[in-house]
Amino acid sequence: QEAIIPLGSYGSQTNLKIRITGTTGSNWHSDMAIDDFSISGGSGSVPTANFIADITDILINESVSFSDLSAGNPDTWSWVFPGGTPSNSTQQNPTIVYNTTGIYDVSLTVSNSQGTDFIVKNGYITVSAPAPIADFTSDITTVMINESVQFTDLSANNPDNWSWSFPGGSPSSSNEQNPSIVYNTPGNYDVSLTVSNSHGTDIITKNAYITVGSPAPIADFTSDITAVMINESVQFTDLSANNPDTWSWSFPGGSPSTSTQQNPTIAYNTAGIYDVSLTVTNSEGTDVLAKTAYITAAVPAPIANFSADIMTVMINEPVQFTDLSTNNPETWSWSFPGGSPSFSVNQNPVVIYDTPGMYEVSLTVSNAGGSNTKTVNEYITVLAETVGYCDSYSLNFSDEYISVVAIGNIFNVSGGSFYSDFSDLVFNAVSGTSYDISLTAWKSNPSRKESWRVWIDYNADGDYNDPGELIFSTDRKRNAVSGTFTVPPDINNSTKMRVAMAYNETVMDPCEIISFGEVEDYSVSISTPMPQPPVANFIAATTTITEGQNIQFSDLSSNSPTSWQWTFEGGNPAMSTSQNPQIEYITEGTHAVTLTATNAIGSDTHTKLDYVVVTQAGTASYCPSQSNSNELEWIEQVDIGSFSNPVGPSFYTDFTNTVNINLAPGTSNDIILTPHFTGNPQREFWRVWIDFNQDGDFDDADETVFTANNKKTVVTGTLNVPTYAFGETRMRVSMKNGSSPSPCEFFANGEVEDYTVNFNGGGFTSNNLFENDKLFIIPNPNNGNFEVKIKEEIQLGSKVMIFNMSGIQVFSSDINTTSIHLNLNYLEDGVYQLVVISEYEYYYSKLVIR
Repeated sequence: QEAIIPLGSYGSQTNLKIRITGTTGSNWHSDMAIDDFSISGGSGSVPTANFIADITDILINESVSFSDLSAGNPDTWSWVFPGGTPSNSTQQNPTIVYNTTGIYDVSLTVSNSQGTDFIVKNGYITVSAPAPIADFTSDITTVMINESVQFTDLSANNPDNWSWSFPGGSPSSSNEQNPSIVYNTPGNYDVSLTVSNSHGTDIITKNAYITVGSPAPIADFTSDITAVMINESVQFTDLSANNPDTWSWSFPGGSPSTSTQQNPTIAYNTAGIYDVSLTVTNSEGTDVLAKTAYITAAVPAPIANFSADIMTVMINEPVQFTDLSTNNPETWSWSFPGGSPSFSVNQNPVVIYDTPGMYEVSLTVSNAGGSNTKTVNEYITVLAETVGYCDSYSLNFSDEYISVVAIGNIFNVSGGSFYSDFSDLVFNAVSGTSYDISLTAWKSNPSRKESWRVWIDYNADGDYNDPGELIFSTDRKRNAVSGTFTVPPDINNSTKMRVAMAYNETVMDPCEIISFGEVEDYSVSISTPMPQPPVANFIAATTTITEGQNIQFSDLSSNSPTSWQWTFEGGNPAMSTSQNPQIEYITEGTHAVTLTATNAIGSDTHTKLDYVVVTQAGTASYCPSQSNSNELEWIEQVDIGSFSNPVGPSFYTDFTNTVNINLAPGTSNDIILTPHFTGNPQREFWRVWIDFNQDGDFDDADETVFTANNKKTVVTGTLNVPTYAFGETRMRVSMKNGSSPSPCEFFANGEVEDYTVNFNGGGFTSNNLFENDKLFIIPNPNNGNFEVKIKEEIQLGSKVMIFNMSGIQVFSSDINTTSIHLNLNYLEDGVYQLVVISEYEYYYSKLVIR
């Protein structure tokens, strides 16, 4: 018999005891045989799969060593590594690389002759990306100021954010991966880079990485003026490149003759032609620039002027004349009709007049630059005898008298008197100057009311009756009184002042005998003012314009300046020495204006910030205007020149985008305005405005171009276009029932219409203006050199004109051939209008310079 014993139940070796029994038929026999056996077999067990890894959390591109721990002596292994490289293996103990982040399973199947087992470990391997490692380089590490450095990121592990720090750089920080940085200041500078991604951050700093040096300077300079009169100043301006830090100027003939300022101001006091040199230095080197014969200083012709210590004298009283001429005269020639001497070559002569009368004085002064004469008619008044003034006094001062007179340099406190002569007290006044006056009365009863008068005999003729000689007046005041008066200009004499106070009067005379009060007399010495430096001031005819318009500036400086230096930010020209210049503004913006006014005594500067506002042409915004009803009437038709526009009823109609009226500057045009009445004719008031200066309003003096009042019928007239009209602007037509309209009004009955008026090209109309059907411009656009091909239908002898977009003509030429070459490269880049004018028609085309 054969028996099968499963060895797997007993291991690889065991001892067995076998008992054998037998049967006969249905009976068991108890006899048996027993024996022991030793049974050996092979490795007969089924393996049990298991494994381990040396690491389960790794970074991408790292490897993992797997070790088989299976029981039961497997003899084959089948590994599966999702996400690994390789992704499977039959080695017992493989090494696997993971190149992609993630969480991965690992499974192992083991086998032998007895069987197979399988194990999977879910989420066993975790693969992460590494944090970045910061690093960078640059194309250069040593630069000159104002040079740029290109930085390049070399960071590892795929950062997705970069934060650079550049002390001393411009910009000083950046979030670009590879920024370009400019260094403007010498020095040694650190550079830092911080990089990050979702797995972390790293920073690297390279100390003193960038070295910035300064190049040697290049000397250059300019001046505000190179031709001056002696004693005038020149403002020098350093234009040197590469940041010099020391300056050494040499000014032969100048005062001072040397300077270490960057931008010195130098006076030239001696006529001549002079060199100027500048030496500039920094840590990297030195450079010198000399401009020969750069400054020309000339002697200005003198300007004659003089004064006298007194202009009203008694016979045989001397007059001291003083020369006040400017610009250093070298000779003087005086003429004194009626005086002794009657002629003098002294600079400051003394003259005696022995005959009463009024006499002129003349002075001619000369130097190497020329001569000048000043004559003043009736300058000296000679009186025949001592001036005597009328008497004035009070009859009683027991209840009130003058106690205090305060005027100019006089402060006189006095007691009571009928009359007081204070001629020894002199009020020193300057002609053209204002003074305060204060008068106080002593009164026995504070309720008493006093009236005051003060006279000055300005013309020193012995009375106070001339116009303007009553300088202060007030009636019936209980308290002290005060006020202000101004000495008239051009007075130079010695004279008298009378102060009178009277109780309760309202009519007072300088020669009055006063019942109650007091009269006081004082001396007055009036001199002409000493010359003063100017006080700069100015005004503009308008301060709001559009591009391409002009502004007229007017000098308002006081104290008689003799020269003017204007600076116009954004203006053309940017500087002027005219007293009242006209300046063009071609650039949109808000601009300052500065004026320096100078005379022989000194100078003064006045700046008005944000004074001129220049807007883009065509950007003006207009106020609204309309009627609130057209039940009774509306504007039926507008006719101007060859333009005609019939319309229907409306409160307001804007034709600015649909209808253009073309008018030529300097022309007169017929205008016909037709009303429509729904019933009886109404009394209509008409106004037409054109915004010539394109400032967005109709308020300027020349902008009301047509007026008709109180009309029940069609109105007619003439619309005159000024010669200075240009470009494109707005016209407003307003018809109002019952009274005159204003340009920004909302009114009850009538209508308002707005139109666009075009002054470009001298009155072209839609009936005779043709676009580009007989003109060929090649190449277009280009840098300014064009060939214009003209078809033969356009007559020779016609004219070609070019206008900028502000309507200003910039070119004009006759046509003598069918091919015209235009050299316009001197014009600014932009769009221009080319117009060909024949006898009956106009042709136009745009050309572009760029």
